Amino acid sequence: MSAGEHYTGLKYPDWLESLTEAKTAVEKEQFRRYILRLRDRQSGRDIEQKSMEIMDQILHLHEYVRARGIACYVSKGSEVDTRPLIRKALDGNKRVLVPVVKKGDIDLFFSEIKDLGKELAPGSFNIPEPREEYLRPESLDAVDVMFVPGIVWDKEGYRLGWGRGY
Repeated sequence: MSAGEHYTGLKYPDWLESLTEAKTAVEKEQFRRYILRLRDRQSGRDIEQKSMEIMDQILHLHEYVRARGIACYVSKGSEVDTRPLIRKALDGNKRVLVPVVKKGDIDLFFSEIKDLGKELAPGSFNIPEPREEYLRPESLDAVDVMFVPGIVWDKEGYRLGWGRGY
């Protein structure tokens, strides 16, 4: 079972065995919508439980344990809830960088956060990111482990994201 199947509890449709088989942008967009509909049907309790299971696995990974800094998306909606992971990293004195996309721009950069509750507000695409007064742009050289958002991953580990090219 892949991570995507574990999180959604759903089997991949027979018509798409692997994300690499989705050759056209139209196929990828159809698959995105299909998976999002299924994912969004989960209860808040299911999302929380599955997110905690995933976080527990992450906290025991050697790569995470030894990391001095992480880069992590700040979750929204039915995504795996990353806030507990970010809090745990901050409490463990790890540097935490989150992605920022300036409104009206497509360039992405990373900013360090120090207080998850105080520093964030809805940003581009309604994704939580640091408020202007808390922007601390940082190089990814400060990062040992990166957690990226995605809609689904196939059995080979290929990721289908939100379709914006990040």
